[in-house]
Amino acid sequence: MAECSPSRAMFFNGRYPIRTGIANAITPSDLANSQMSPYESTTPAILKSAGYASGIFGKTHLTGSARNPSNNPYGATAQFQLGWDQFSGWGEGAPESIDTTAGGVATTGISYPCGFVPGTTSSSGGTIAYGADAGACYTVDNHCSALASTVYPPGRTCLERGGIFVPNGVCTSPRPANLNFTLQNGYYVGDLLFNDSNGQATSAPPDDPSGKARGYRSTLEANLAIDWIKSRPKNQP
Repeated sequence: MAECSPSRAMFFNGRYPIRTGIANAITPSDLANSQMSPYESTTPAILKSAGYASGIFGKTHLTGSARNPSNNPYGATAQFQLGWDQFSGWGEGAPESIDTTAGGVATTGISYPCGFVPGTTSSSGGTIAYGADAGACYTVDNHCSALASTVYPPGRTCLERGGIFVPNGVCTSPRPANLNFTLQNGYYVGDLLFNDSNGQATSAPPDDPSGKARGYRSTLEANLAIDWIKSRPKNQP
């Protein structure tokens, strides 16, 4: 199918969208009958009946947003109710918008369209007036490190480490009051959701001290999958 939700539903239950009722990428306003039904025979449910454990990681988008329980009867436990023993990923169909304040460091009249403080030199060789080649990188657990680079923007390095970069700043304690670790930021900062085999749902928001929800999504998802696979008992498929 040409969109993600119909494709995913068809992949995991073997039925066409005309049967499942999922005809488009699910939005928060779609009603329950346009979302994956717990009465479907799903791949993970069939695997479970044969003694297998299964996990799914990253984006699923088989139901609507957990933030809209009136339209999504699963709440935050959709993946468990659809048959998976473990889910670690994102409850929304897409990342939140890019944080153009880069964690609250943007000053009046400045916007960071990529979500991080760029270097002072653009890809075309020009000068970026609001860029910085050095500064302080603060992480959510209150650590700070000095970063400097003339090749790779330190603002992006800090973002990929899960931090907030203060351009041309130095590490201080306490950290600057304007830093905002609650903001989501495109593919780098979001609300990380977990379902376990007991049907429990937990989450790690952007300001969770563990830093679980901060970092490039594809890297986080791959590591979550690897960690779960390594934790499984060797005598269960």
